[in-house]
Amino acid sequence: MSITIQRAIAADQSALVALICDERLNPNALFWEKFIVAKQANRLIGAVQIRRHADGSRELGSLVVAPDKRGAGLAGELIDAVLSTETGRVLMVTGKAHAAHYARWGFVPVSASHISGPVRLNFFLGQLIGGAHAVVTGRPINRLVILRRVPEAGRSTGTGALSGEALTQSASGATNLRHITNVIPVSIPGTY
Repeated sequence: MSITIQRAIAADQSALVALICDERLNPNALFWEKFIVAKQANRLIGAVQIRRHADGSRELGSLVVAPDKRGAGLAGELIDAVLSTETGRVLMVTGKAHAAHYARWGFVPVSASHISGPVRLNFFLGQLIGGAHAVVTGRPINRLVILRRVPEAGRSTGTGALSGEALTQSASGATNLRHITNVIPVSIPGTY
């Protein structure tokens, strides 16, 4: 069964919020208009957004893939799609253990002291709330890190399928070409 990566639509809002909240990700500013989603048989199985903050900073956030769909590269396809039109600096907050994974998109760690505004606030709130939740539930604390990406001249902003097609794997493992609808170029208007 093929997977489609596309802009979210209004009907995706409740499934989008549920998927993100089930993973205990930042529950703020989850507006469907800002998201790229992955769907399979009309089921929302992944999502990502670029948060455009009032101070001009942009933050890759809310990256999530349904647990039964992980390990097949879907998160990478979502990142490719959302970064394909980003030409400036993009920040993100992620678990320190996962930071190296984002190097392929040009993300590098940066000190919180070098970041101002909403992204820094998200980082500190994530540390505080996530740390408190870990203590209460007896889980290990997920240490966070801020990553920054500044596209370099000559480096692609993503490896997404700019022509509207992408490779996908069927349940049998066969690789097929699939059509991606409503994705590229992605324009996510507004700030919050």
